[in-house]
Amino acid sequence: MGATGLSTYDVTSSAFSPHRPGLEDFNGAAKSDDVEDEPDPQTDPNAEEWNEMERCIVSLGQVSDVARVGVTADATPSIAWYTTAATDITANPFTLTRTSAGRYSLTWAAGLFPMAGWPRVHLHADPGAHNLTATAIVNASPPGGQNGVLIYTNQDGAGADINFSVDLF
Repeated sequence: MGATGLSTYDVTSSAFSPHRPGLEDFNGAAKSDDVEDEPDPQTDPNAEEWNEMERCIVSLGQVSDVARVGVTADATPSIAWYTTAATDITANPFTLTRTSAGRYSLTWAAGLFPMAGWPRVHLHADPGAHNLTATAIVNASPPGGQNGVLIYTNQDGAGADINFSVDLF
């Protein structure tokens, strides 16, 4: 596809849908030096260095999270913070719903984040003498054609509201 001048994670372009970067976004990382006017190895970048940088960007994109969300968990939970790999998301794209103590649904518009694997959840609490656990699973049937994650937080085996964050991979 070649360079578009946008981040591959951005959502405002009609040229493509958000995706993790691939070599096709960099013209195949196949740049070559001009054999008649080769770059100065001390002061100029060369094609081999540039192609290596492109391959590194693609590799990092394959193992990086596409979004992270922090949640203040209580009877009326709220999204405390979020960050995404997209540069053009300026308003909170997430909807958070609590169904019962320690049971949450986090949703976002379908196609917004190019997830490549399972989400991870992290608890933000001092366990003290308690056994705290958390699980995040992909929601197979979120409402309204969205994507989503179900989060379960527990204290001593029972559902409990515990602050957490979710990494979308």
